[in-house]
Amino acid sequence: MNSKQPIICLSYSLSSHFLFYAIFIFLTSIAISAISPSNVTDHQTLLEIKSMITQDPYGALTSWNNSLHFCDWKHVYCGKRHRRVTYIALQSQDLQGSLSPHVGNLSFLRGLQLGNNRFQGAIPNELGRLSRLSFLYLYENKFNGTIPANISGCSNLQELGLSYNELVGSIPNEISFLSQLIFLSLGYNMLTGGIPPMLGNITSMKVFDVTGNSLGGNLPDTLGHWKILEEFYCHGCNLYGAIPHEIGHWSRLRILQIGENKFNGAIPANISGCSNLDSLDLSGNKLVGSIPKEISFLSKLTRVSFNDNYLTGGIPPFLGNITSMEMFSAMNNPFGGSIPDTLSHWKSLRVIYCSQCNLSGTIPRFLFNHSLLTNISLADNHLNSTLPRTIMLPNLEHIHLWVNELSGPLPPSFSNCSRLRQLDVSTNNFSGKLTIDFSKLRDVYYISIGANNFGSNEAYEMKFIDSLKNSTRLEFLDISNSMFQGVLPKSIGNLSNQLHHLYLQDNQLHGNLPRSIGNLVGLTMLSLGGNHFTGNIPSTIGSLQKLDVLFLYRNQLSGKIPDAIGNLSLLITLSLFSNKLEGVIPSSLGNCHHLLALYLDDNKLNGKIPTQLLQLSSISVILNLSRNNLFGSLPVEVGELKMLSNLDLSKNNLSGNIPSSISGCASLSTLSLKGNLFQGMIPSSLSFLKGLVELDVSHNNLSGQIPTFLENLKLEHLNISYNDFEGEVPMFGVFANASAFSVLGNSRLCGGVVELGLPRCKETRKHTKKFLVFLIVILITSTFFALICLAYAWCKKKSRRYLSQSSMSGRFLKVSYNQLLNATDGFSEANLIGIGGFSSVYKGFLNGDDYRLVAVKVLHLQNQGAPRSFMRECEAWRNI
Repeated sequence: MNSKQPIICLSYSLSSHFLFYAIFIFLTSIAISAISPSNVTDHQTLLEIKSMITQDPYGALTSWNNSLHFCDWKHVYCGKRHRRVTYIALQSQDLQGSLSPHVGNLSFLRGLQLGNNRFQGAIPNELGRLSRLSFLYLYENKFNGTIPANISGCSNLQELGLSYNELVGSIPNEISFLSQLIFLSLGYNMLTGGIPPMLGNITSMKVFDVTGNSLGGNLPDTLGHWKILEEFYCHGCNLYGAIPHEIGHWSRLRILQIGENKFNGAIPANISGCSNLDSLDLSGNKLVGSIPKEISFLSKLTRVSFNDNYLTGGIPPFLGNITSMEMFSAMNNPFGGSIPDTLSHWKSLRVIYCSQCNLSGTIPRFLFNHSLLTNISLADNHLNSTLPRTIMLPNLEHIHLWVNELSGPLPPSFSNCSRLRQLDVSTNNFSGKLTIDFSKLRDVYYISIGANNFGSNEAYEMKFIDSLKNSTRLEFLDISNSMFQGVLPKSIGNLSNQLHHLYLQDNQLHGNLPRSIGNLVGLTMLSLGGNHFTGNIPSTIGSLQKLDVLFLYRNQLSGKIPDAIGNLSLLITLSLFSNKLEGVIPSSLGNCHHLLALYLDDNKLNGKIPTQLLQLSSISVILNLSRNNLFGSLPVEVGELKMLSNLDLSKNNLSGNIPSSISGCASLSTLSLKGNLFQGMIPSSLSFLKGLVELDVSHNNLSGQIPTFLENLKLEHLNISYNDFEGEVPMFGVFANASAFSVLGNSRLCGGVVELGLPRCKETRKHTKKFLVFLIVILITSTFFALICLAYAWCKKKSRRYLSQSSMSGRFLKVSYNQLLNATDGFSEANLIGIGGFSSVYKGFLNGDDYRLVAVKVLHLQNQGAPRSFMRECEAWRNI
């Protein structure tokens, strides 16, 4: 106390200075308290969080530095009392990096919002230290690993959002300790292990979402404890078993989505206990039985989906009591019955989907006089009525009535559906003139009216095409197989440049193809086959450079195939068969490097097969050039079609030998060369076509013996008739079944199965066998005698052995079979330099000091006469 006494006696001036100093000390103490150890911890933690974020494109963390107090940093919120961090809001900032484990030091944190970023790595276990945390949102990131079990330490957690990440493992049972949890969203991860029954202990649950996880297991009946549940999402979770009756306890439930699972059994009748239900999705399960009457008690129901189940018993009339219905979808169920008129009570109805429901009878008239309807789908049923002449659907956007038995004219009042986007009435019995004014349907992008009986026998019935020019969004137009007649108008070229599919096939259209068709530069599919078009293929078709399928088959087109067709470099399938096209096959087709299938058969094409065509290794489905007037030899480049499955060159004038390079077509299953002028033998290289099941070389000038290797192929059909084959018909493989092959018209054949009725072959086989036995005996005897002589010579001339061996080695090579195999690359086709009647000759390179080029002859001992030829050749060599 004595020390303070002098201060009291100070002058006014000194007192004022002391007051200033005291204030300074006071403020300093406040500042020191502001950066107390707890505050320093928050400050350092935020900087640690920032340090692990590698990308911040929007500068969300720019203010996170020492120039400001952290409570003033952007996206950071502090409590007023303790000035501690209570909330971090960094959602949708496109941040990339990982979440620092230091986040667990923010002990006052109540909310962490990091949703819709690009965080990755594991969710740190340290989050479990945040006992005050109420809201944790990490959705729409790339977090991986498991959900940390110690998240149960967040004892005040009310909302947990982890959806749309890459989390694995099971849902930890420890989550059931979060007694205040009202919102749990784990959807669209990779979680497994089922829904833990212990979650039923969280009686505070209001929203539960595990959609899009392959959880498996049953729906636990313990979830019936969730008395205040409002929304339940388990869509696509691989759940199975029966739907538990306990869901009837969810009296506050508004949304129930359990579609795309494997639930079986019946729809529980006590679902009526969900008296507040607004949306019900049971689609994509294995539910059976009928729709329970109790569903009609759900007076607040607006959206229902029963799609893709096995429900029967028809669409019950009592559903009309749910007057709040806005969307009803029951597609792909074998309901049967008709559409009840009581559905007219659905005054708020906007969408009705009942396709593939085995429905019959008429379409109720109220469906065509409903001002709110936007979508109608009644496709693939047995509905058989006509449509009302007057349709009052001002909001209609999509109508699907395809594959029914509807008849009569298509009402012109469809023109008044100004918002129409999709019109599909294909595969019905509609008839008469098409009178819809498409010029009013500016938003329509899909029109399919094919497979009907339209047609009025009027010369200009295709003029409706003119009205489509205003439909600038049109992408798909199908008017095929509908008995339309007349000329295709030039206005076809005025259709939308967004049109990518145009189907006009199988009508009765005639006249020339308009050149304006080249204006449709967006086309990927153009089908004009099965009509009566005449004249040339317009060269403007080469402008359709996005085209991948072109069908002009079965018309009466003439002239040459335009070279411009080679501009269609994306073409996958080209079908021009059954026309009157002439001239040569354009070599420009070699530019179509994506071509898989080419049909040019049944035309009047001539000239040689262009090698550029055979070098298109992409052709894998079929190359059909049959029934033309092509001549010349088959180019050796045919072997480059390594992926080709079906090759048909029949009924042309091709000549020469069948090239051995055809063995390069290793994927061939069908080969037809019939009706040409081929000569010589069937090349032995065909033995490499192990997948060949059909071979037809009939009506040619082939000769020699039937190759026995054909027995070893998996042939199902073989036709070698009307050639000049001779000798014995094999009896194994395809030759064992007389109905699977034909050898008619080869007068010098013998033997074979009895059903062929061919003469027996001469007893050459017995003589051959005797000769072979005799030859073997002679060889064994000779070998034994030679060994004795060699032994004697070795004993007598041991001193000259090395000289003799050296002399012999200079004159003759000693080569093993393995050396020959390696020298010829396994007797590969590439090393084949010649084929004779009894042998094949291969080139090869023997490894050694001088790397010698040699020729290796392989005898075909299976061919009759080969041993005799070998003996003669040995005699000739002996005389050299």
